[in-house]
Amino acid sequence: MPTAKSDPTTSSTDFTAAIGRMRAIATQSADHLLLGDGPPHPDAALLDICAEIGHQRRVADAAAQRWREADRAARFRKTEADRTTKDACDKDYTATGQKYAHLLRAAAKLKATTAAGIYAKAIAVRSSKTGAAYLATSMADDLIACEELRQTLWATNEGDAA
Repeated sequence: MPTAKSDPTTSSTDFTAAIGRMRAIATQSADHLLLGDGPPHPDAALLDICAEIGHQRRVADAAAQRWREADRAARFRKTEADRTTKDACDKDYTATGQKYAHLLRAAAKLKATTAAGIYAKAIAVRSSKTGAAYLATSMADDLIACEELRQTLWATNEGDAA
């Protein structure tokens, strides 16, 4: 599937730029809240969780790779050290997968009220290997509830849609 090379936030596999932007918005929002120098972003918590989901996906993928390598070594060399390493990698892989799943459930519980929040959920769904059905359902609910989107789609006059 071709992707737009000019905009890294549209790539179907690399969301690094988008994750960095979500994290920056969440951090700036927290600063506004602490300093009282501006309103926080309405979806700051969701953006922060979705940025962490993107990061945790990479951590989980790395843990899976380490587990595969340790499993291969344990099967072929069959030494106690290789089995011990494989067991440690298995625990790490399981723990990272559980943390990732927990973050997906946490994001699904938060309602996206802005386009940035809906986009953040879409990136989290897209980065999930399973499709994160509960997060996808939550995102669909947010899209349906988004008044601005409905106004854009169902403009009363043809010239009203932007």
